[in-house]
Amino acid sequence: MYVTLDIGGTNIRIGFFDSLIRPKLLKKIVMPTVNNYRRDLDKISQSVSKHYSGKIKKIGVSVAGRLRADKTGLVSSRNLTSWEGKRLVQDLKSRFNCPVVMENDAVAAALGQAVYGQKKKEDFLLLIWGSGIGGAEVKYLGQRINAFGFEPGRQIISVNGRANDWESFCSGMGIKASYKKEAKKLSAGQWNEVCRCFAFGLANVLNIRPANAVILGGGIALGQFKRINSVNKMLKRRFQKEAPQKIRLPAFKDNAGLYGALGLIKNHG
Repeated sequence: MYVTLDIGGTNIRIGFFDSLIRPKLLKKIVMPTVNNYRRDLDKISQSVSKHYSGKIKKIGVSVAGRLRADKTGLVSSRNLTSWEGKRLVQDLKSRFNCPVVMENDAVAAALGQAVYGQKKKEDFLLLIWGSGIGGAEVKYLGQRINAFGFEPGRQIISVNGRANDWESFCSGMGIKASYKKEAKKLSAGQWNEVCRCFAFGLANVLNIRPANAVILGGGIALGQFKRINSVNKMLKRRFQKEAPQKIRLPAFKDNAGLYGALGLIKNHG
């Protein structure tokens, strides 16, 4: 059995897979993130042990934030502050007695898309638009899949004379701080403001990392994908013929992080 963890600022998802080849998601568990490292880790351990008592071959972890160079823990994460500096990989190895691999959530989701979700080999840009904003670029070099992570949410944009980082304008946490309510409760006019800010930041990303295909995952993108048409229109006005051909959802939608962590396991061999 392969176990995958998708750890975000709002929820922790746990997946159980039977194989790395044509995998089937046998079970999924979703629980709220407390942002208390020890309590969250205990909840993960208890949930895994409750639903599976056999031998775990390997654990793959997708987590929101910037990782240590050795990819054993988080250096910084705006929405997982209590996890910073902790040795997550070692703690999971000790609890489950199996190998553990970890990657940034956007890179993991991009790997899952590339390994299991692509109908053809096509370079693409994947952005996680959820509690925060993360990004990864995938390029195919022969049979090798290369995924490069970056932190686009930290870029500074100026909207109506206000300068702040992209996440503060558009992420789930940023929206809650700015509008004093959850993203799903915004009015149509407020969503137009958010989409305009998102288009500004995405245009900056595409100036630096041009891509024909853009994939948007994360809770905001999945919950409000009908509004992406307005982002598309803004990009077409900005880039005209050079605009991305399409913006689409990940193949596995809200399971993208779980398949991503599995793709990470497979990519590590």
